Amino acid sequence: MKIKHIFSTIIMTIFVTALSGCGVQSEADNNGTEPAENQKTEQEVSQEDIQEQTATQSEEITGDLATDVGNGVLYSTEDGKISDKDGNALSEYDYITISDNGSLSDSEGILEGYFVGAGGKINLDIPGESEETADVADTMDSSADTTGEQKIKNAKAKDDNDLTGTYEDKESGAILSLIVEGDKAAYSLSTGKEGDTPQVEQNCTIDSNSISGKFYYIMKNMDGTLGITSGVGAPWGNFEKTDNSAEINLAYDLAIEQQQRQEEYASMSPLEKMRSRANESNCNNEIEEGIEHNGENLNNIGDDGDYYDEVVLGSWFNEDGSPKAMFPPVTLSRALGNIDGFSQLELFDFINGEEISIGDVKRRGTDRHWYAIVLMDIQKQEDEYGDIYFEGRDPISDEYVVVKGNFSSVLNGDDLLVFGTSMGTASDDTLNIQGAYIQNVTSRLGSVF
Repeated sequence: MKIKHIFSTIIMTIFVTALSGCGVQSEADNNGTEPAENQKTEQEVSQEDIQEQTATQSEEITGDLATDVGNGVLYSTEDGKISDKDGNALSEYDYITISDNGSLSDSEGILEGYFVGAGGKINLDIPGESEETADVADTMDSSADTTGEQKIKNAKAKDDNDLTGTYEDKESGAILSLIVEGDKAAYSLSTGKEGDTPQVEQNCTIDSNSISGKFYYIMKNMDGTLGITSGVGAPWGNFEKTDNSAEINLAYDLAIEQQQRQEEYASMSPLEKMRSRANESNCNNEIEEGIEHNGENLNNIGDDGDYYDEVVLGSWFNEDGSPKAMFPPVTLSRALGNIDGFSQLELFDFINGEEISIGDVKRRGTDRHWYAIVLMDIQKQEDEYGDIYFEGRDPISDEYVVVKGNFSSVLNGDDLLVFGTSMGTASDDTLNIQGAYIQNVTSRLGSVF
């Protein structure tokens, strides 16, 4: 669950970016976003408008698993995929599979605590006490009691000026538990409904007008109640104190899980990070039979329009390195044909730094091979003839690669999986590629690099 709409005069900042993976051919044959700056706003909005904005915000898909599960917007499909409430599969979560027993897994194993509950809704269970949870809890003043394996934190307001306590928004029924200690605060925010999973955050900063956290801002309204905002849309809520004591279960702190994930990714190599965002269950292993020619079947790999998992995990090839079919998916074959390139799988290489590196491709020059490479932080350029090209950084070698081709849907800052042929090197030894096809993978890689 999550509540992205809970107070009316508070200001909080959150940056969320999700860009769906999609493939685009060069416009030679066929003819991504930065999050808007969060702004702290204070304005009067009608209750009807607030409710409408609140509903919209809570249904947004951010691409961050903990956040979306906290918001209660992820569900399971019958074929083990993650979808929105309307049953639309979400490409942001292609790397996750759901087993028959309702557990969630990625390429590294089971995602602890996540499970499919009633109605197919994906939930996060309460984890037991961990050293990480204890460490984060100890960063706040120890004057409040923390007890039990679920790391329950209790505190009571010292006087009428102490904001510590339990608050309720009478209109929505939402519950806010707040513990203030010195210049730090912790809060727990829930819908107030039975079985709801609260959102918890610790170590929020306090100034004269607000409590500022990573997910929400909490401030006093003119009438003395509390309001909240995530920084997206107008603030909302009129939270009245119902109790001078507060109880917060620190085990629900999403920041802990995010930090653990970041530390895990930090220890990975660039290729391991790429593989962590791919899943074998997403690979299309079908073979589309073709015509017989000189005793060989001119068959293709099945085509579902998304090739990231197959390329990164190498699923187009058998264990001995031989291709499973003569050609790749039909869309790629046609795109390569449009730039007069060969498309046999035996001539394909993924530039991953292991089987083949950028240095190897440079030495090959303009040969018959075709390649795939992941390029990050794309920047478009214009040559002296007015033609647009782009360059991006290969996260494995940290070298920049130039890609020629008219891809009008590419935006500056995108991360792309690029297919094409080698044009050799420029005078400064930069590898140039004639692009045939691209797939936007910003939403896949943005959280691991």
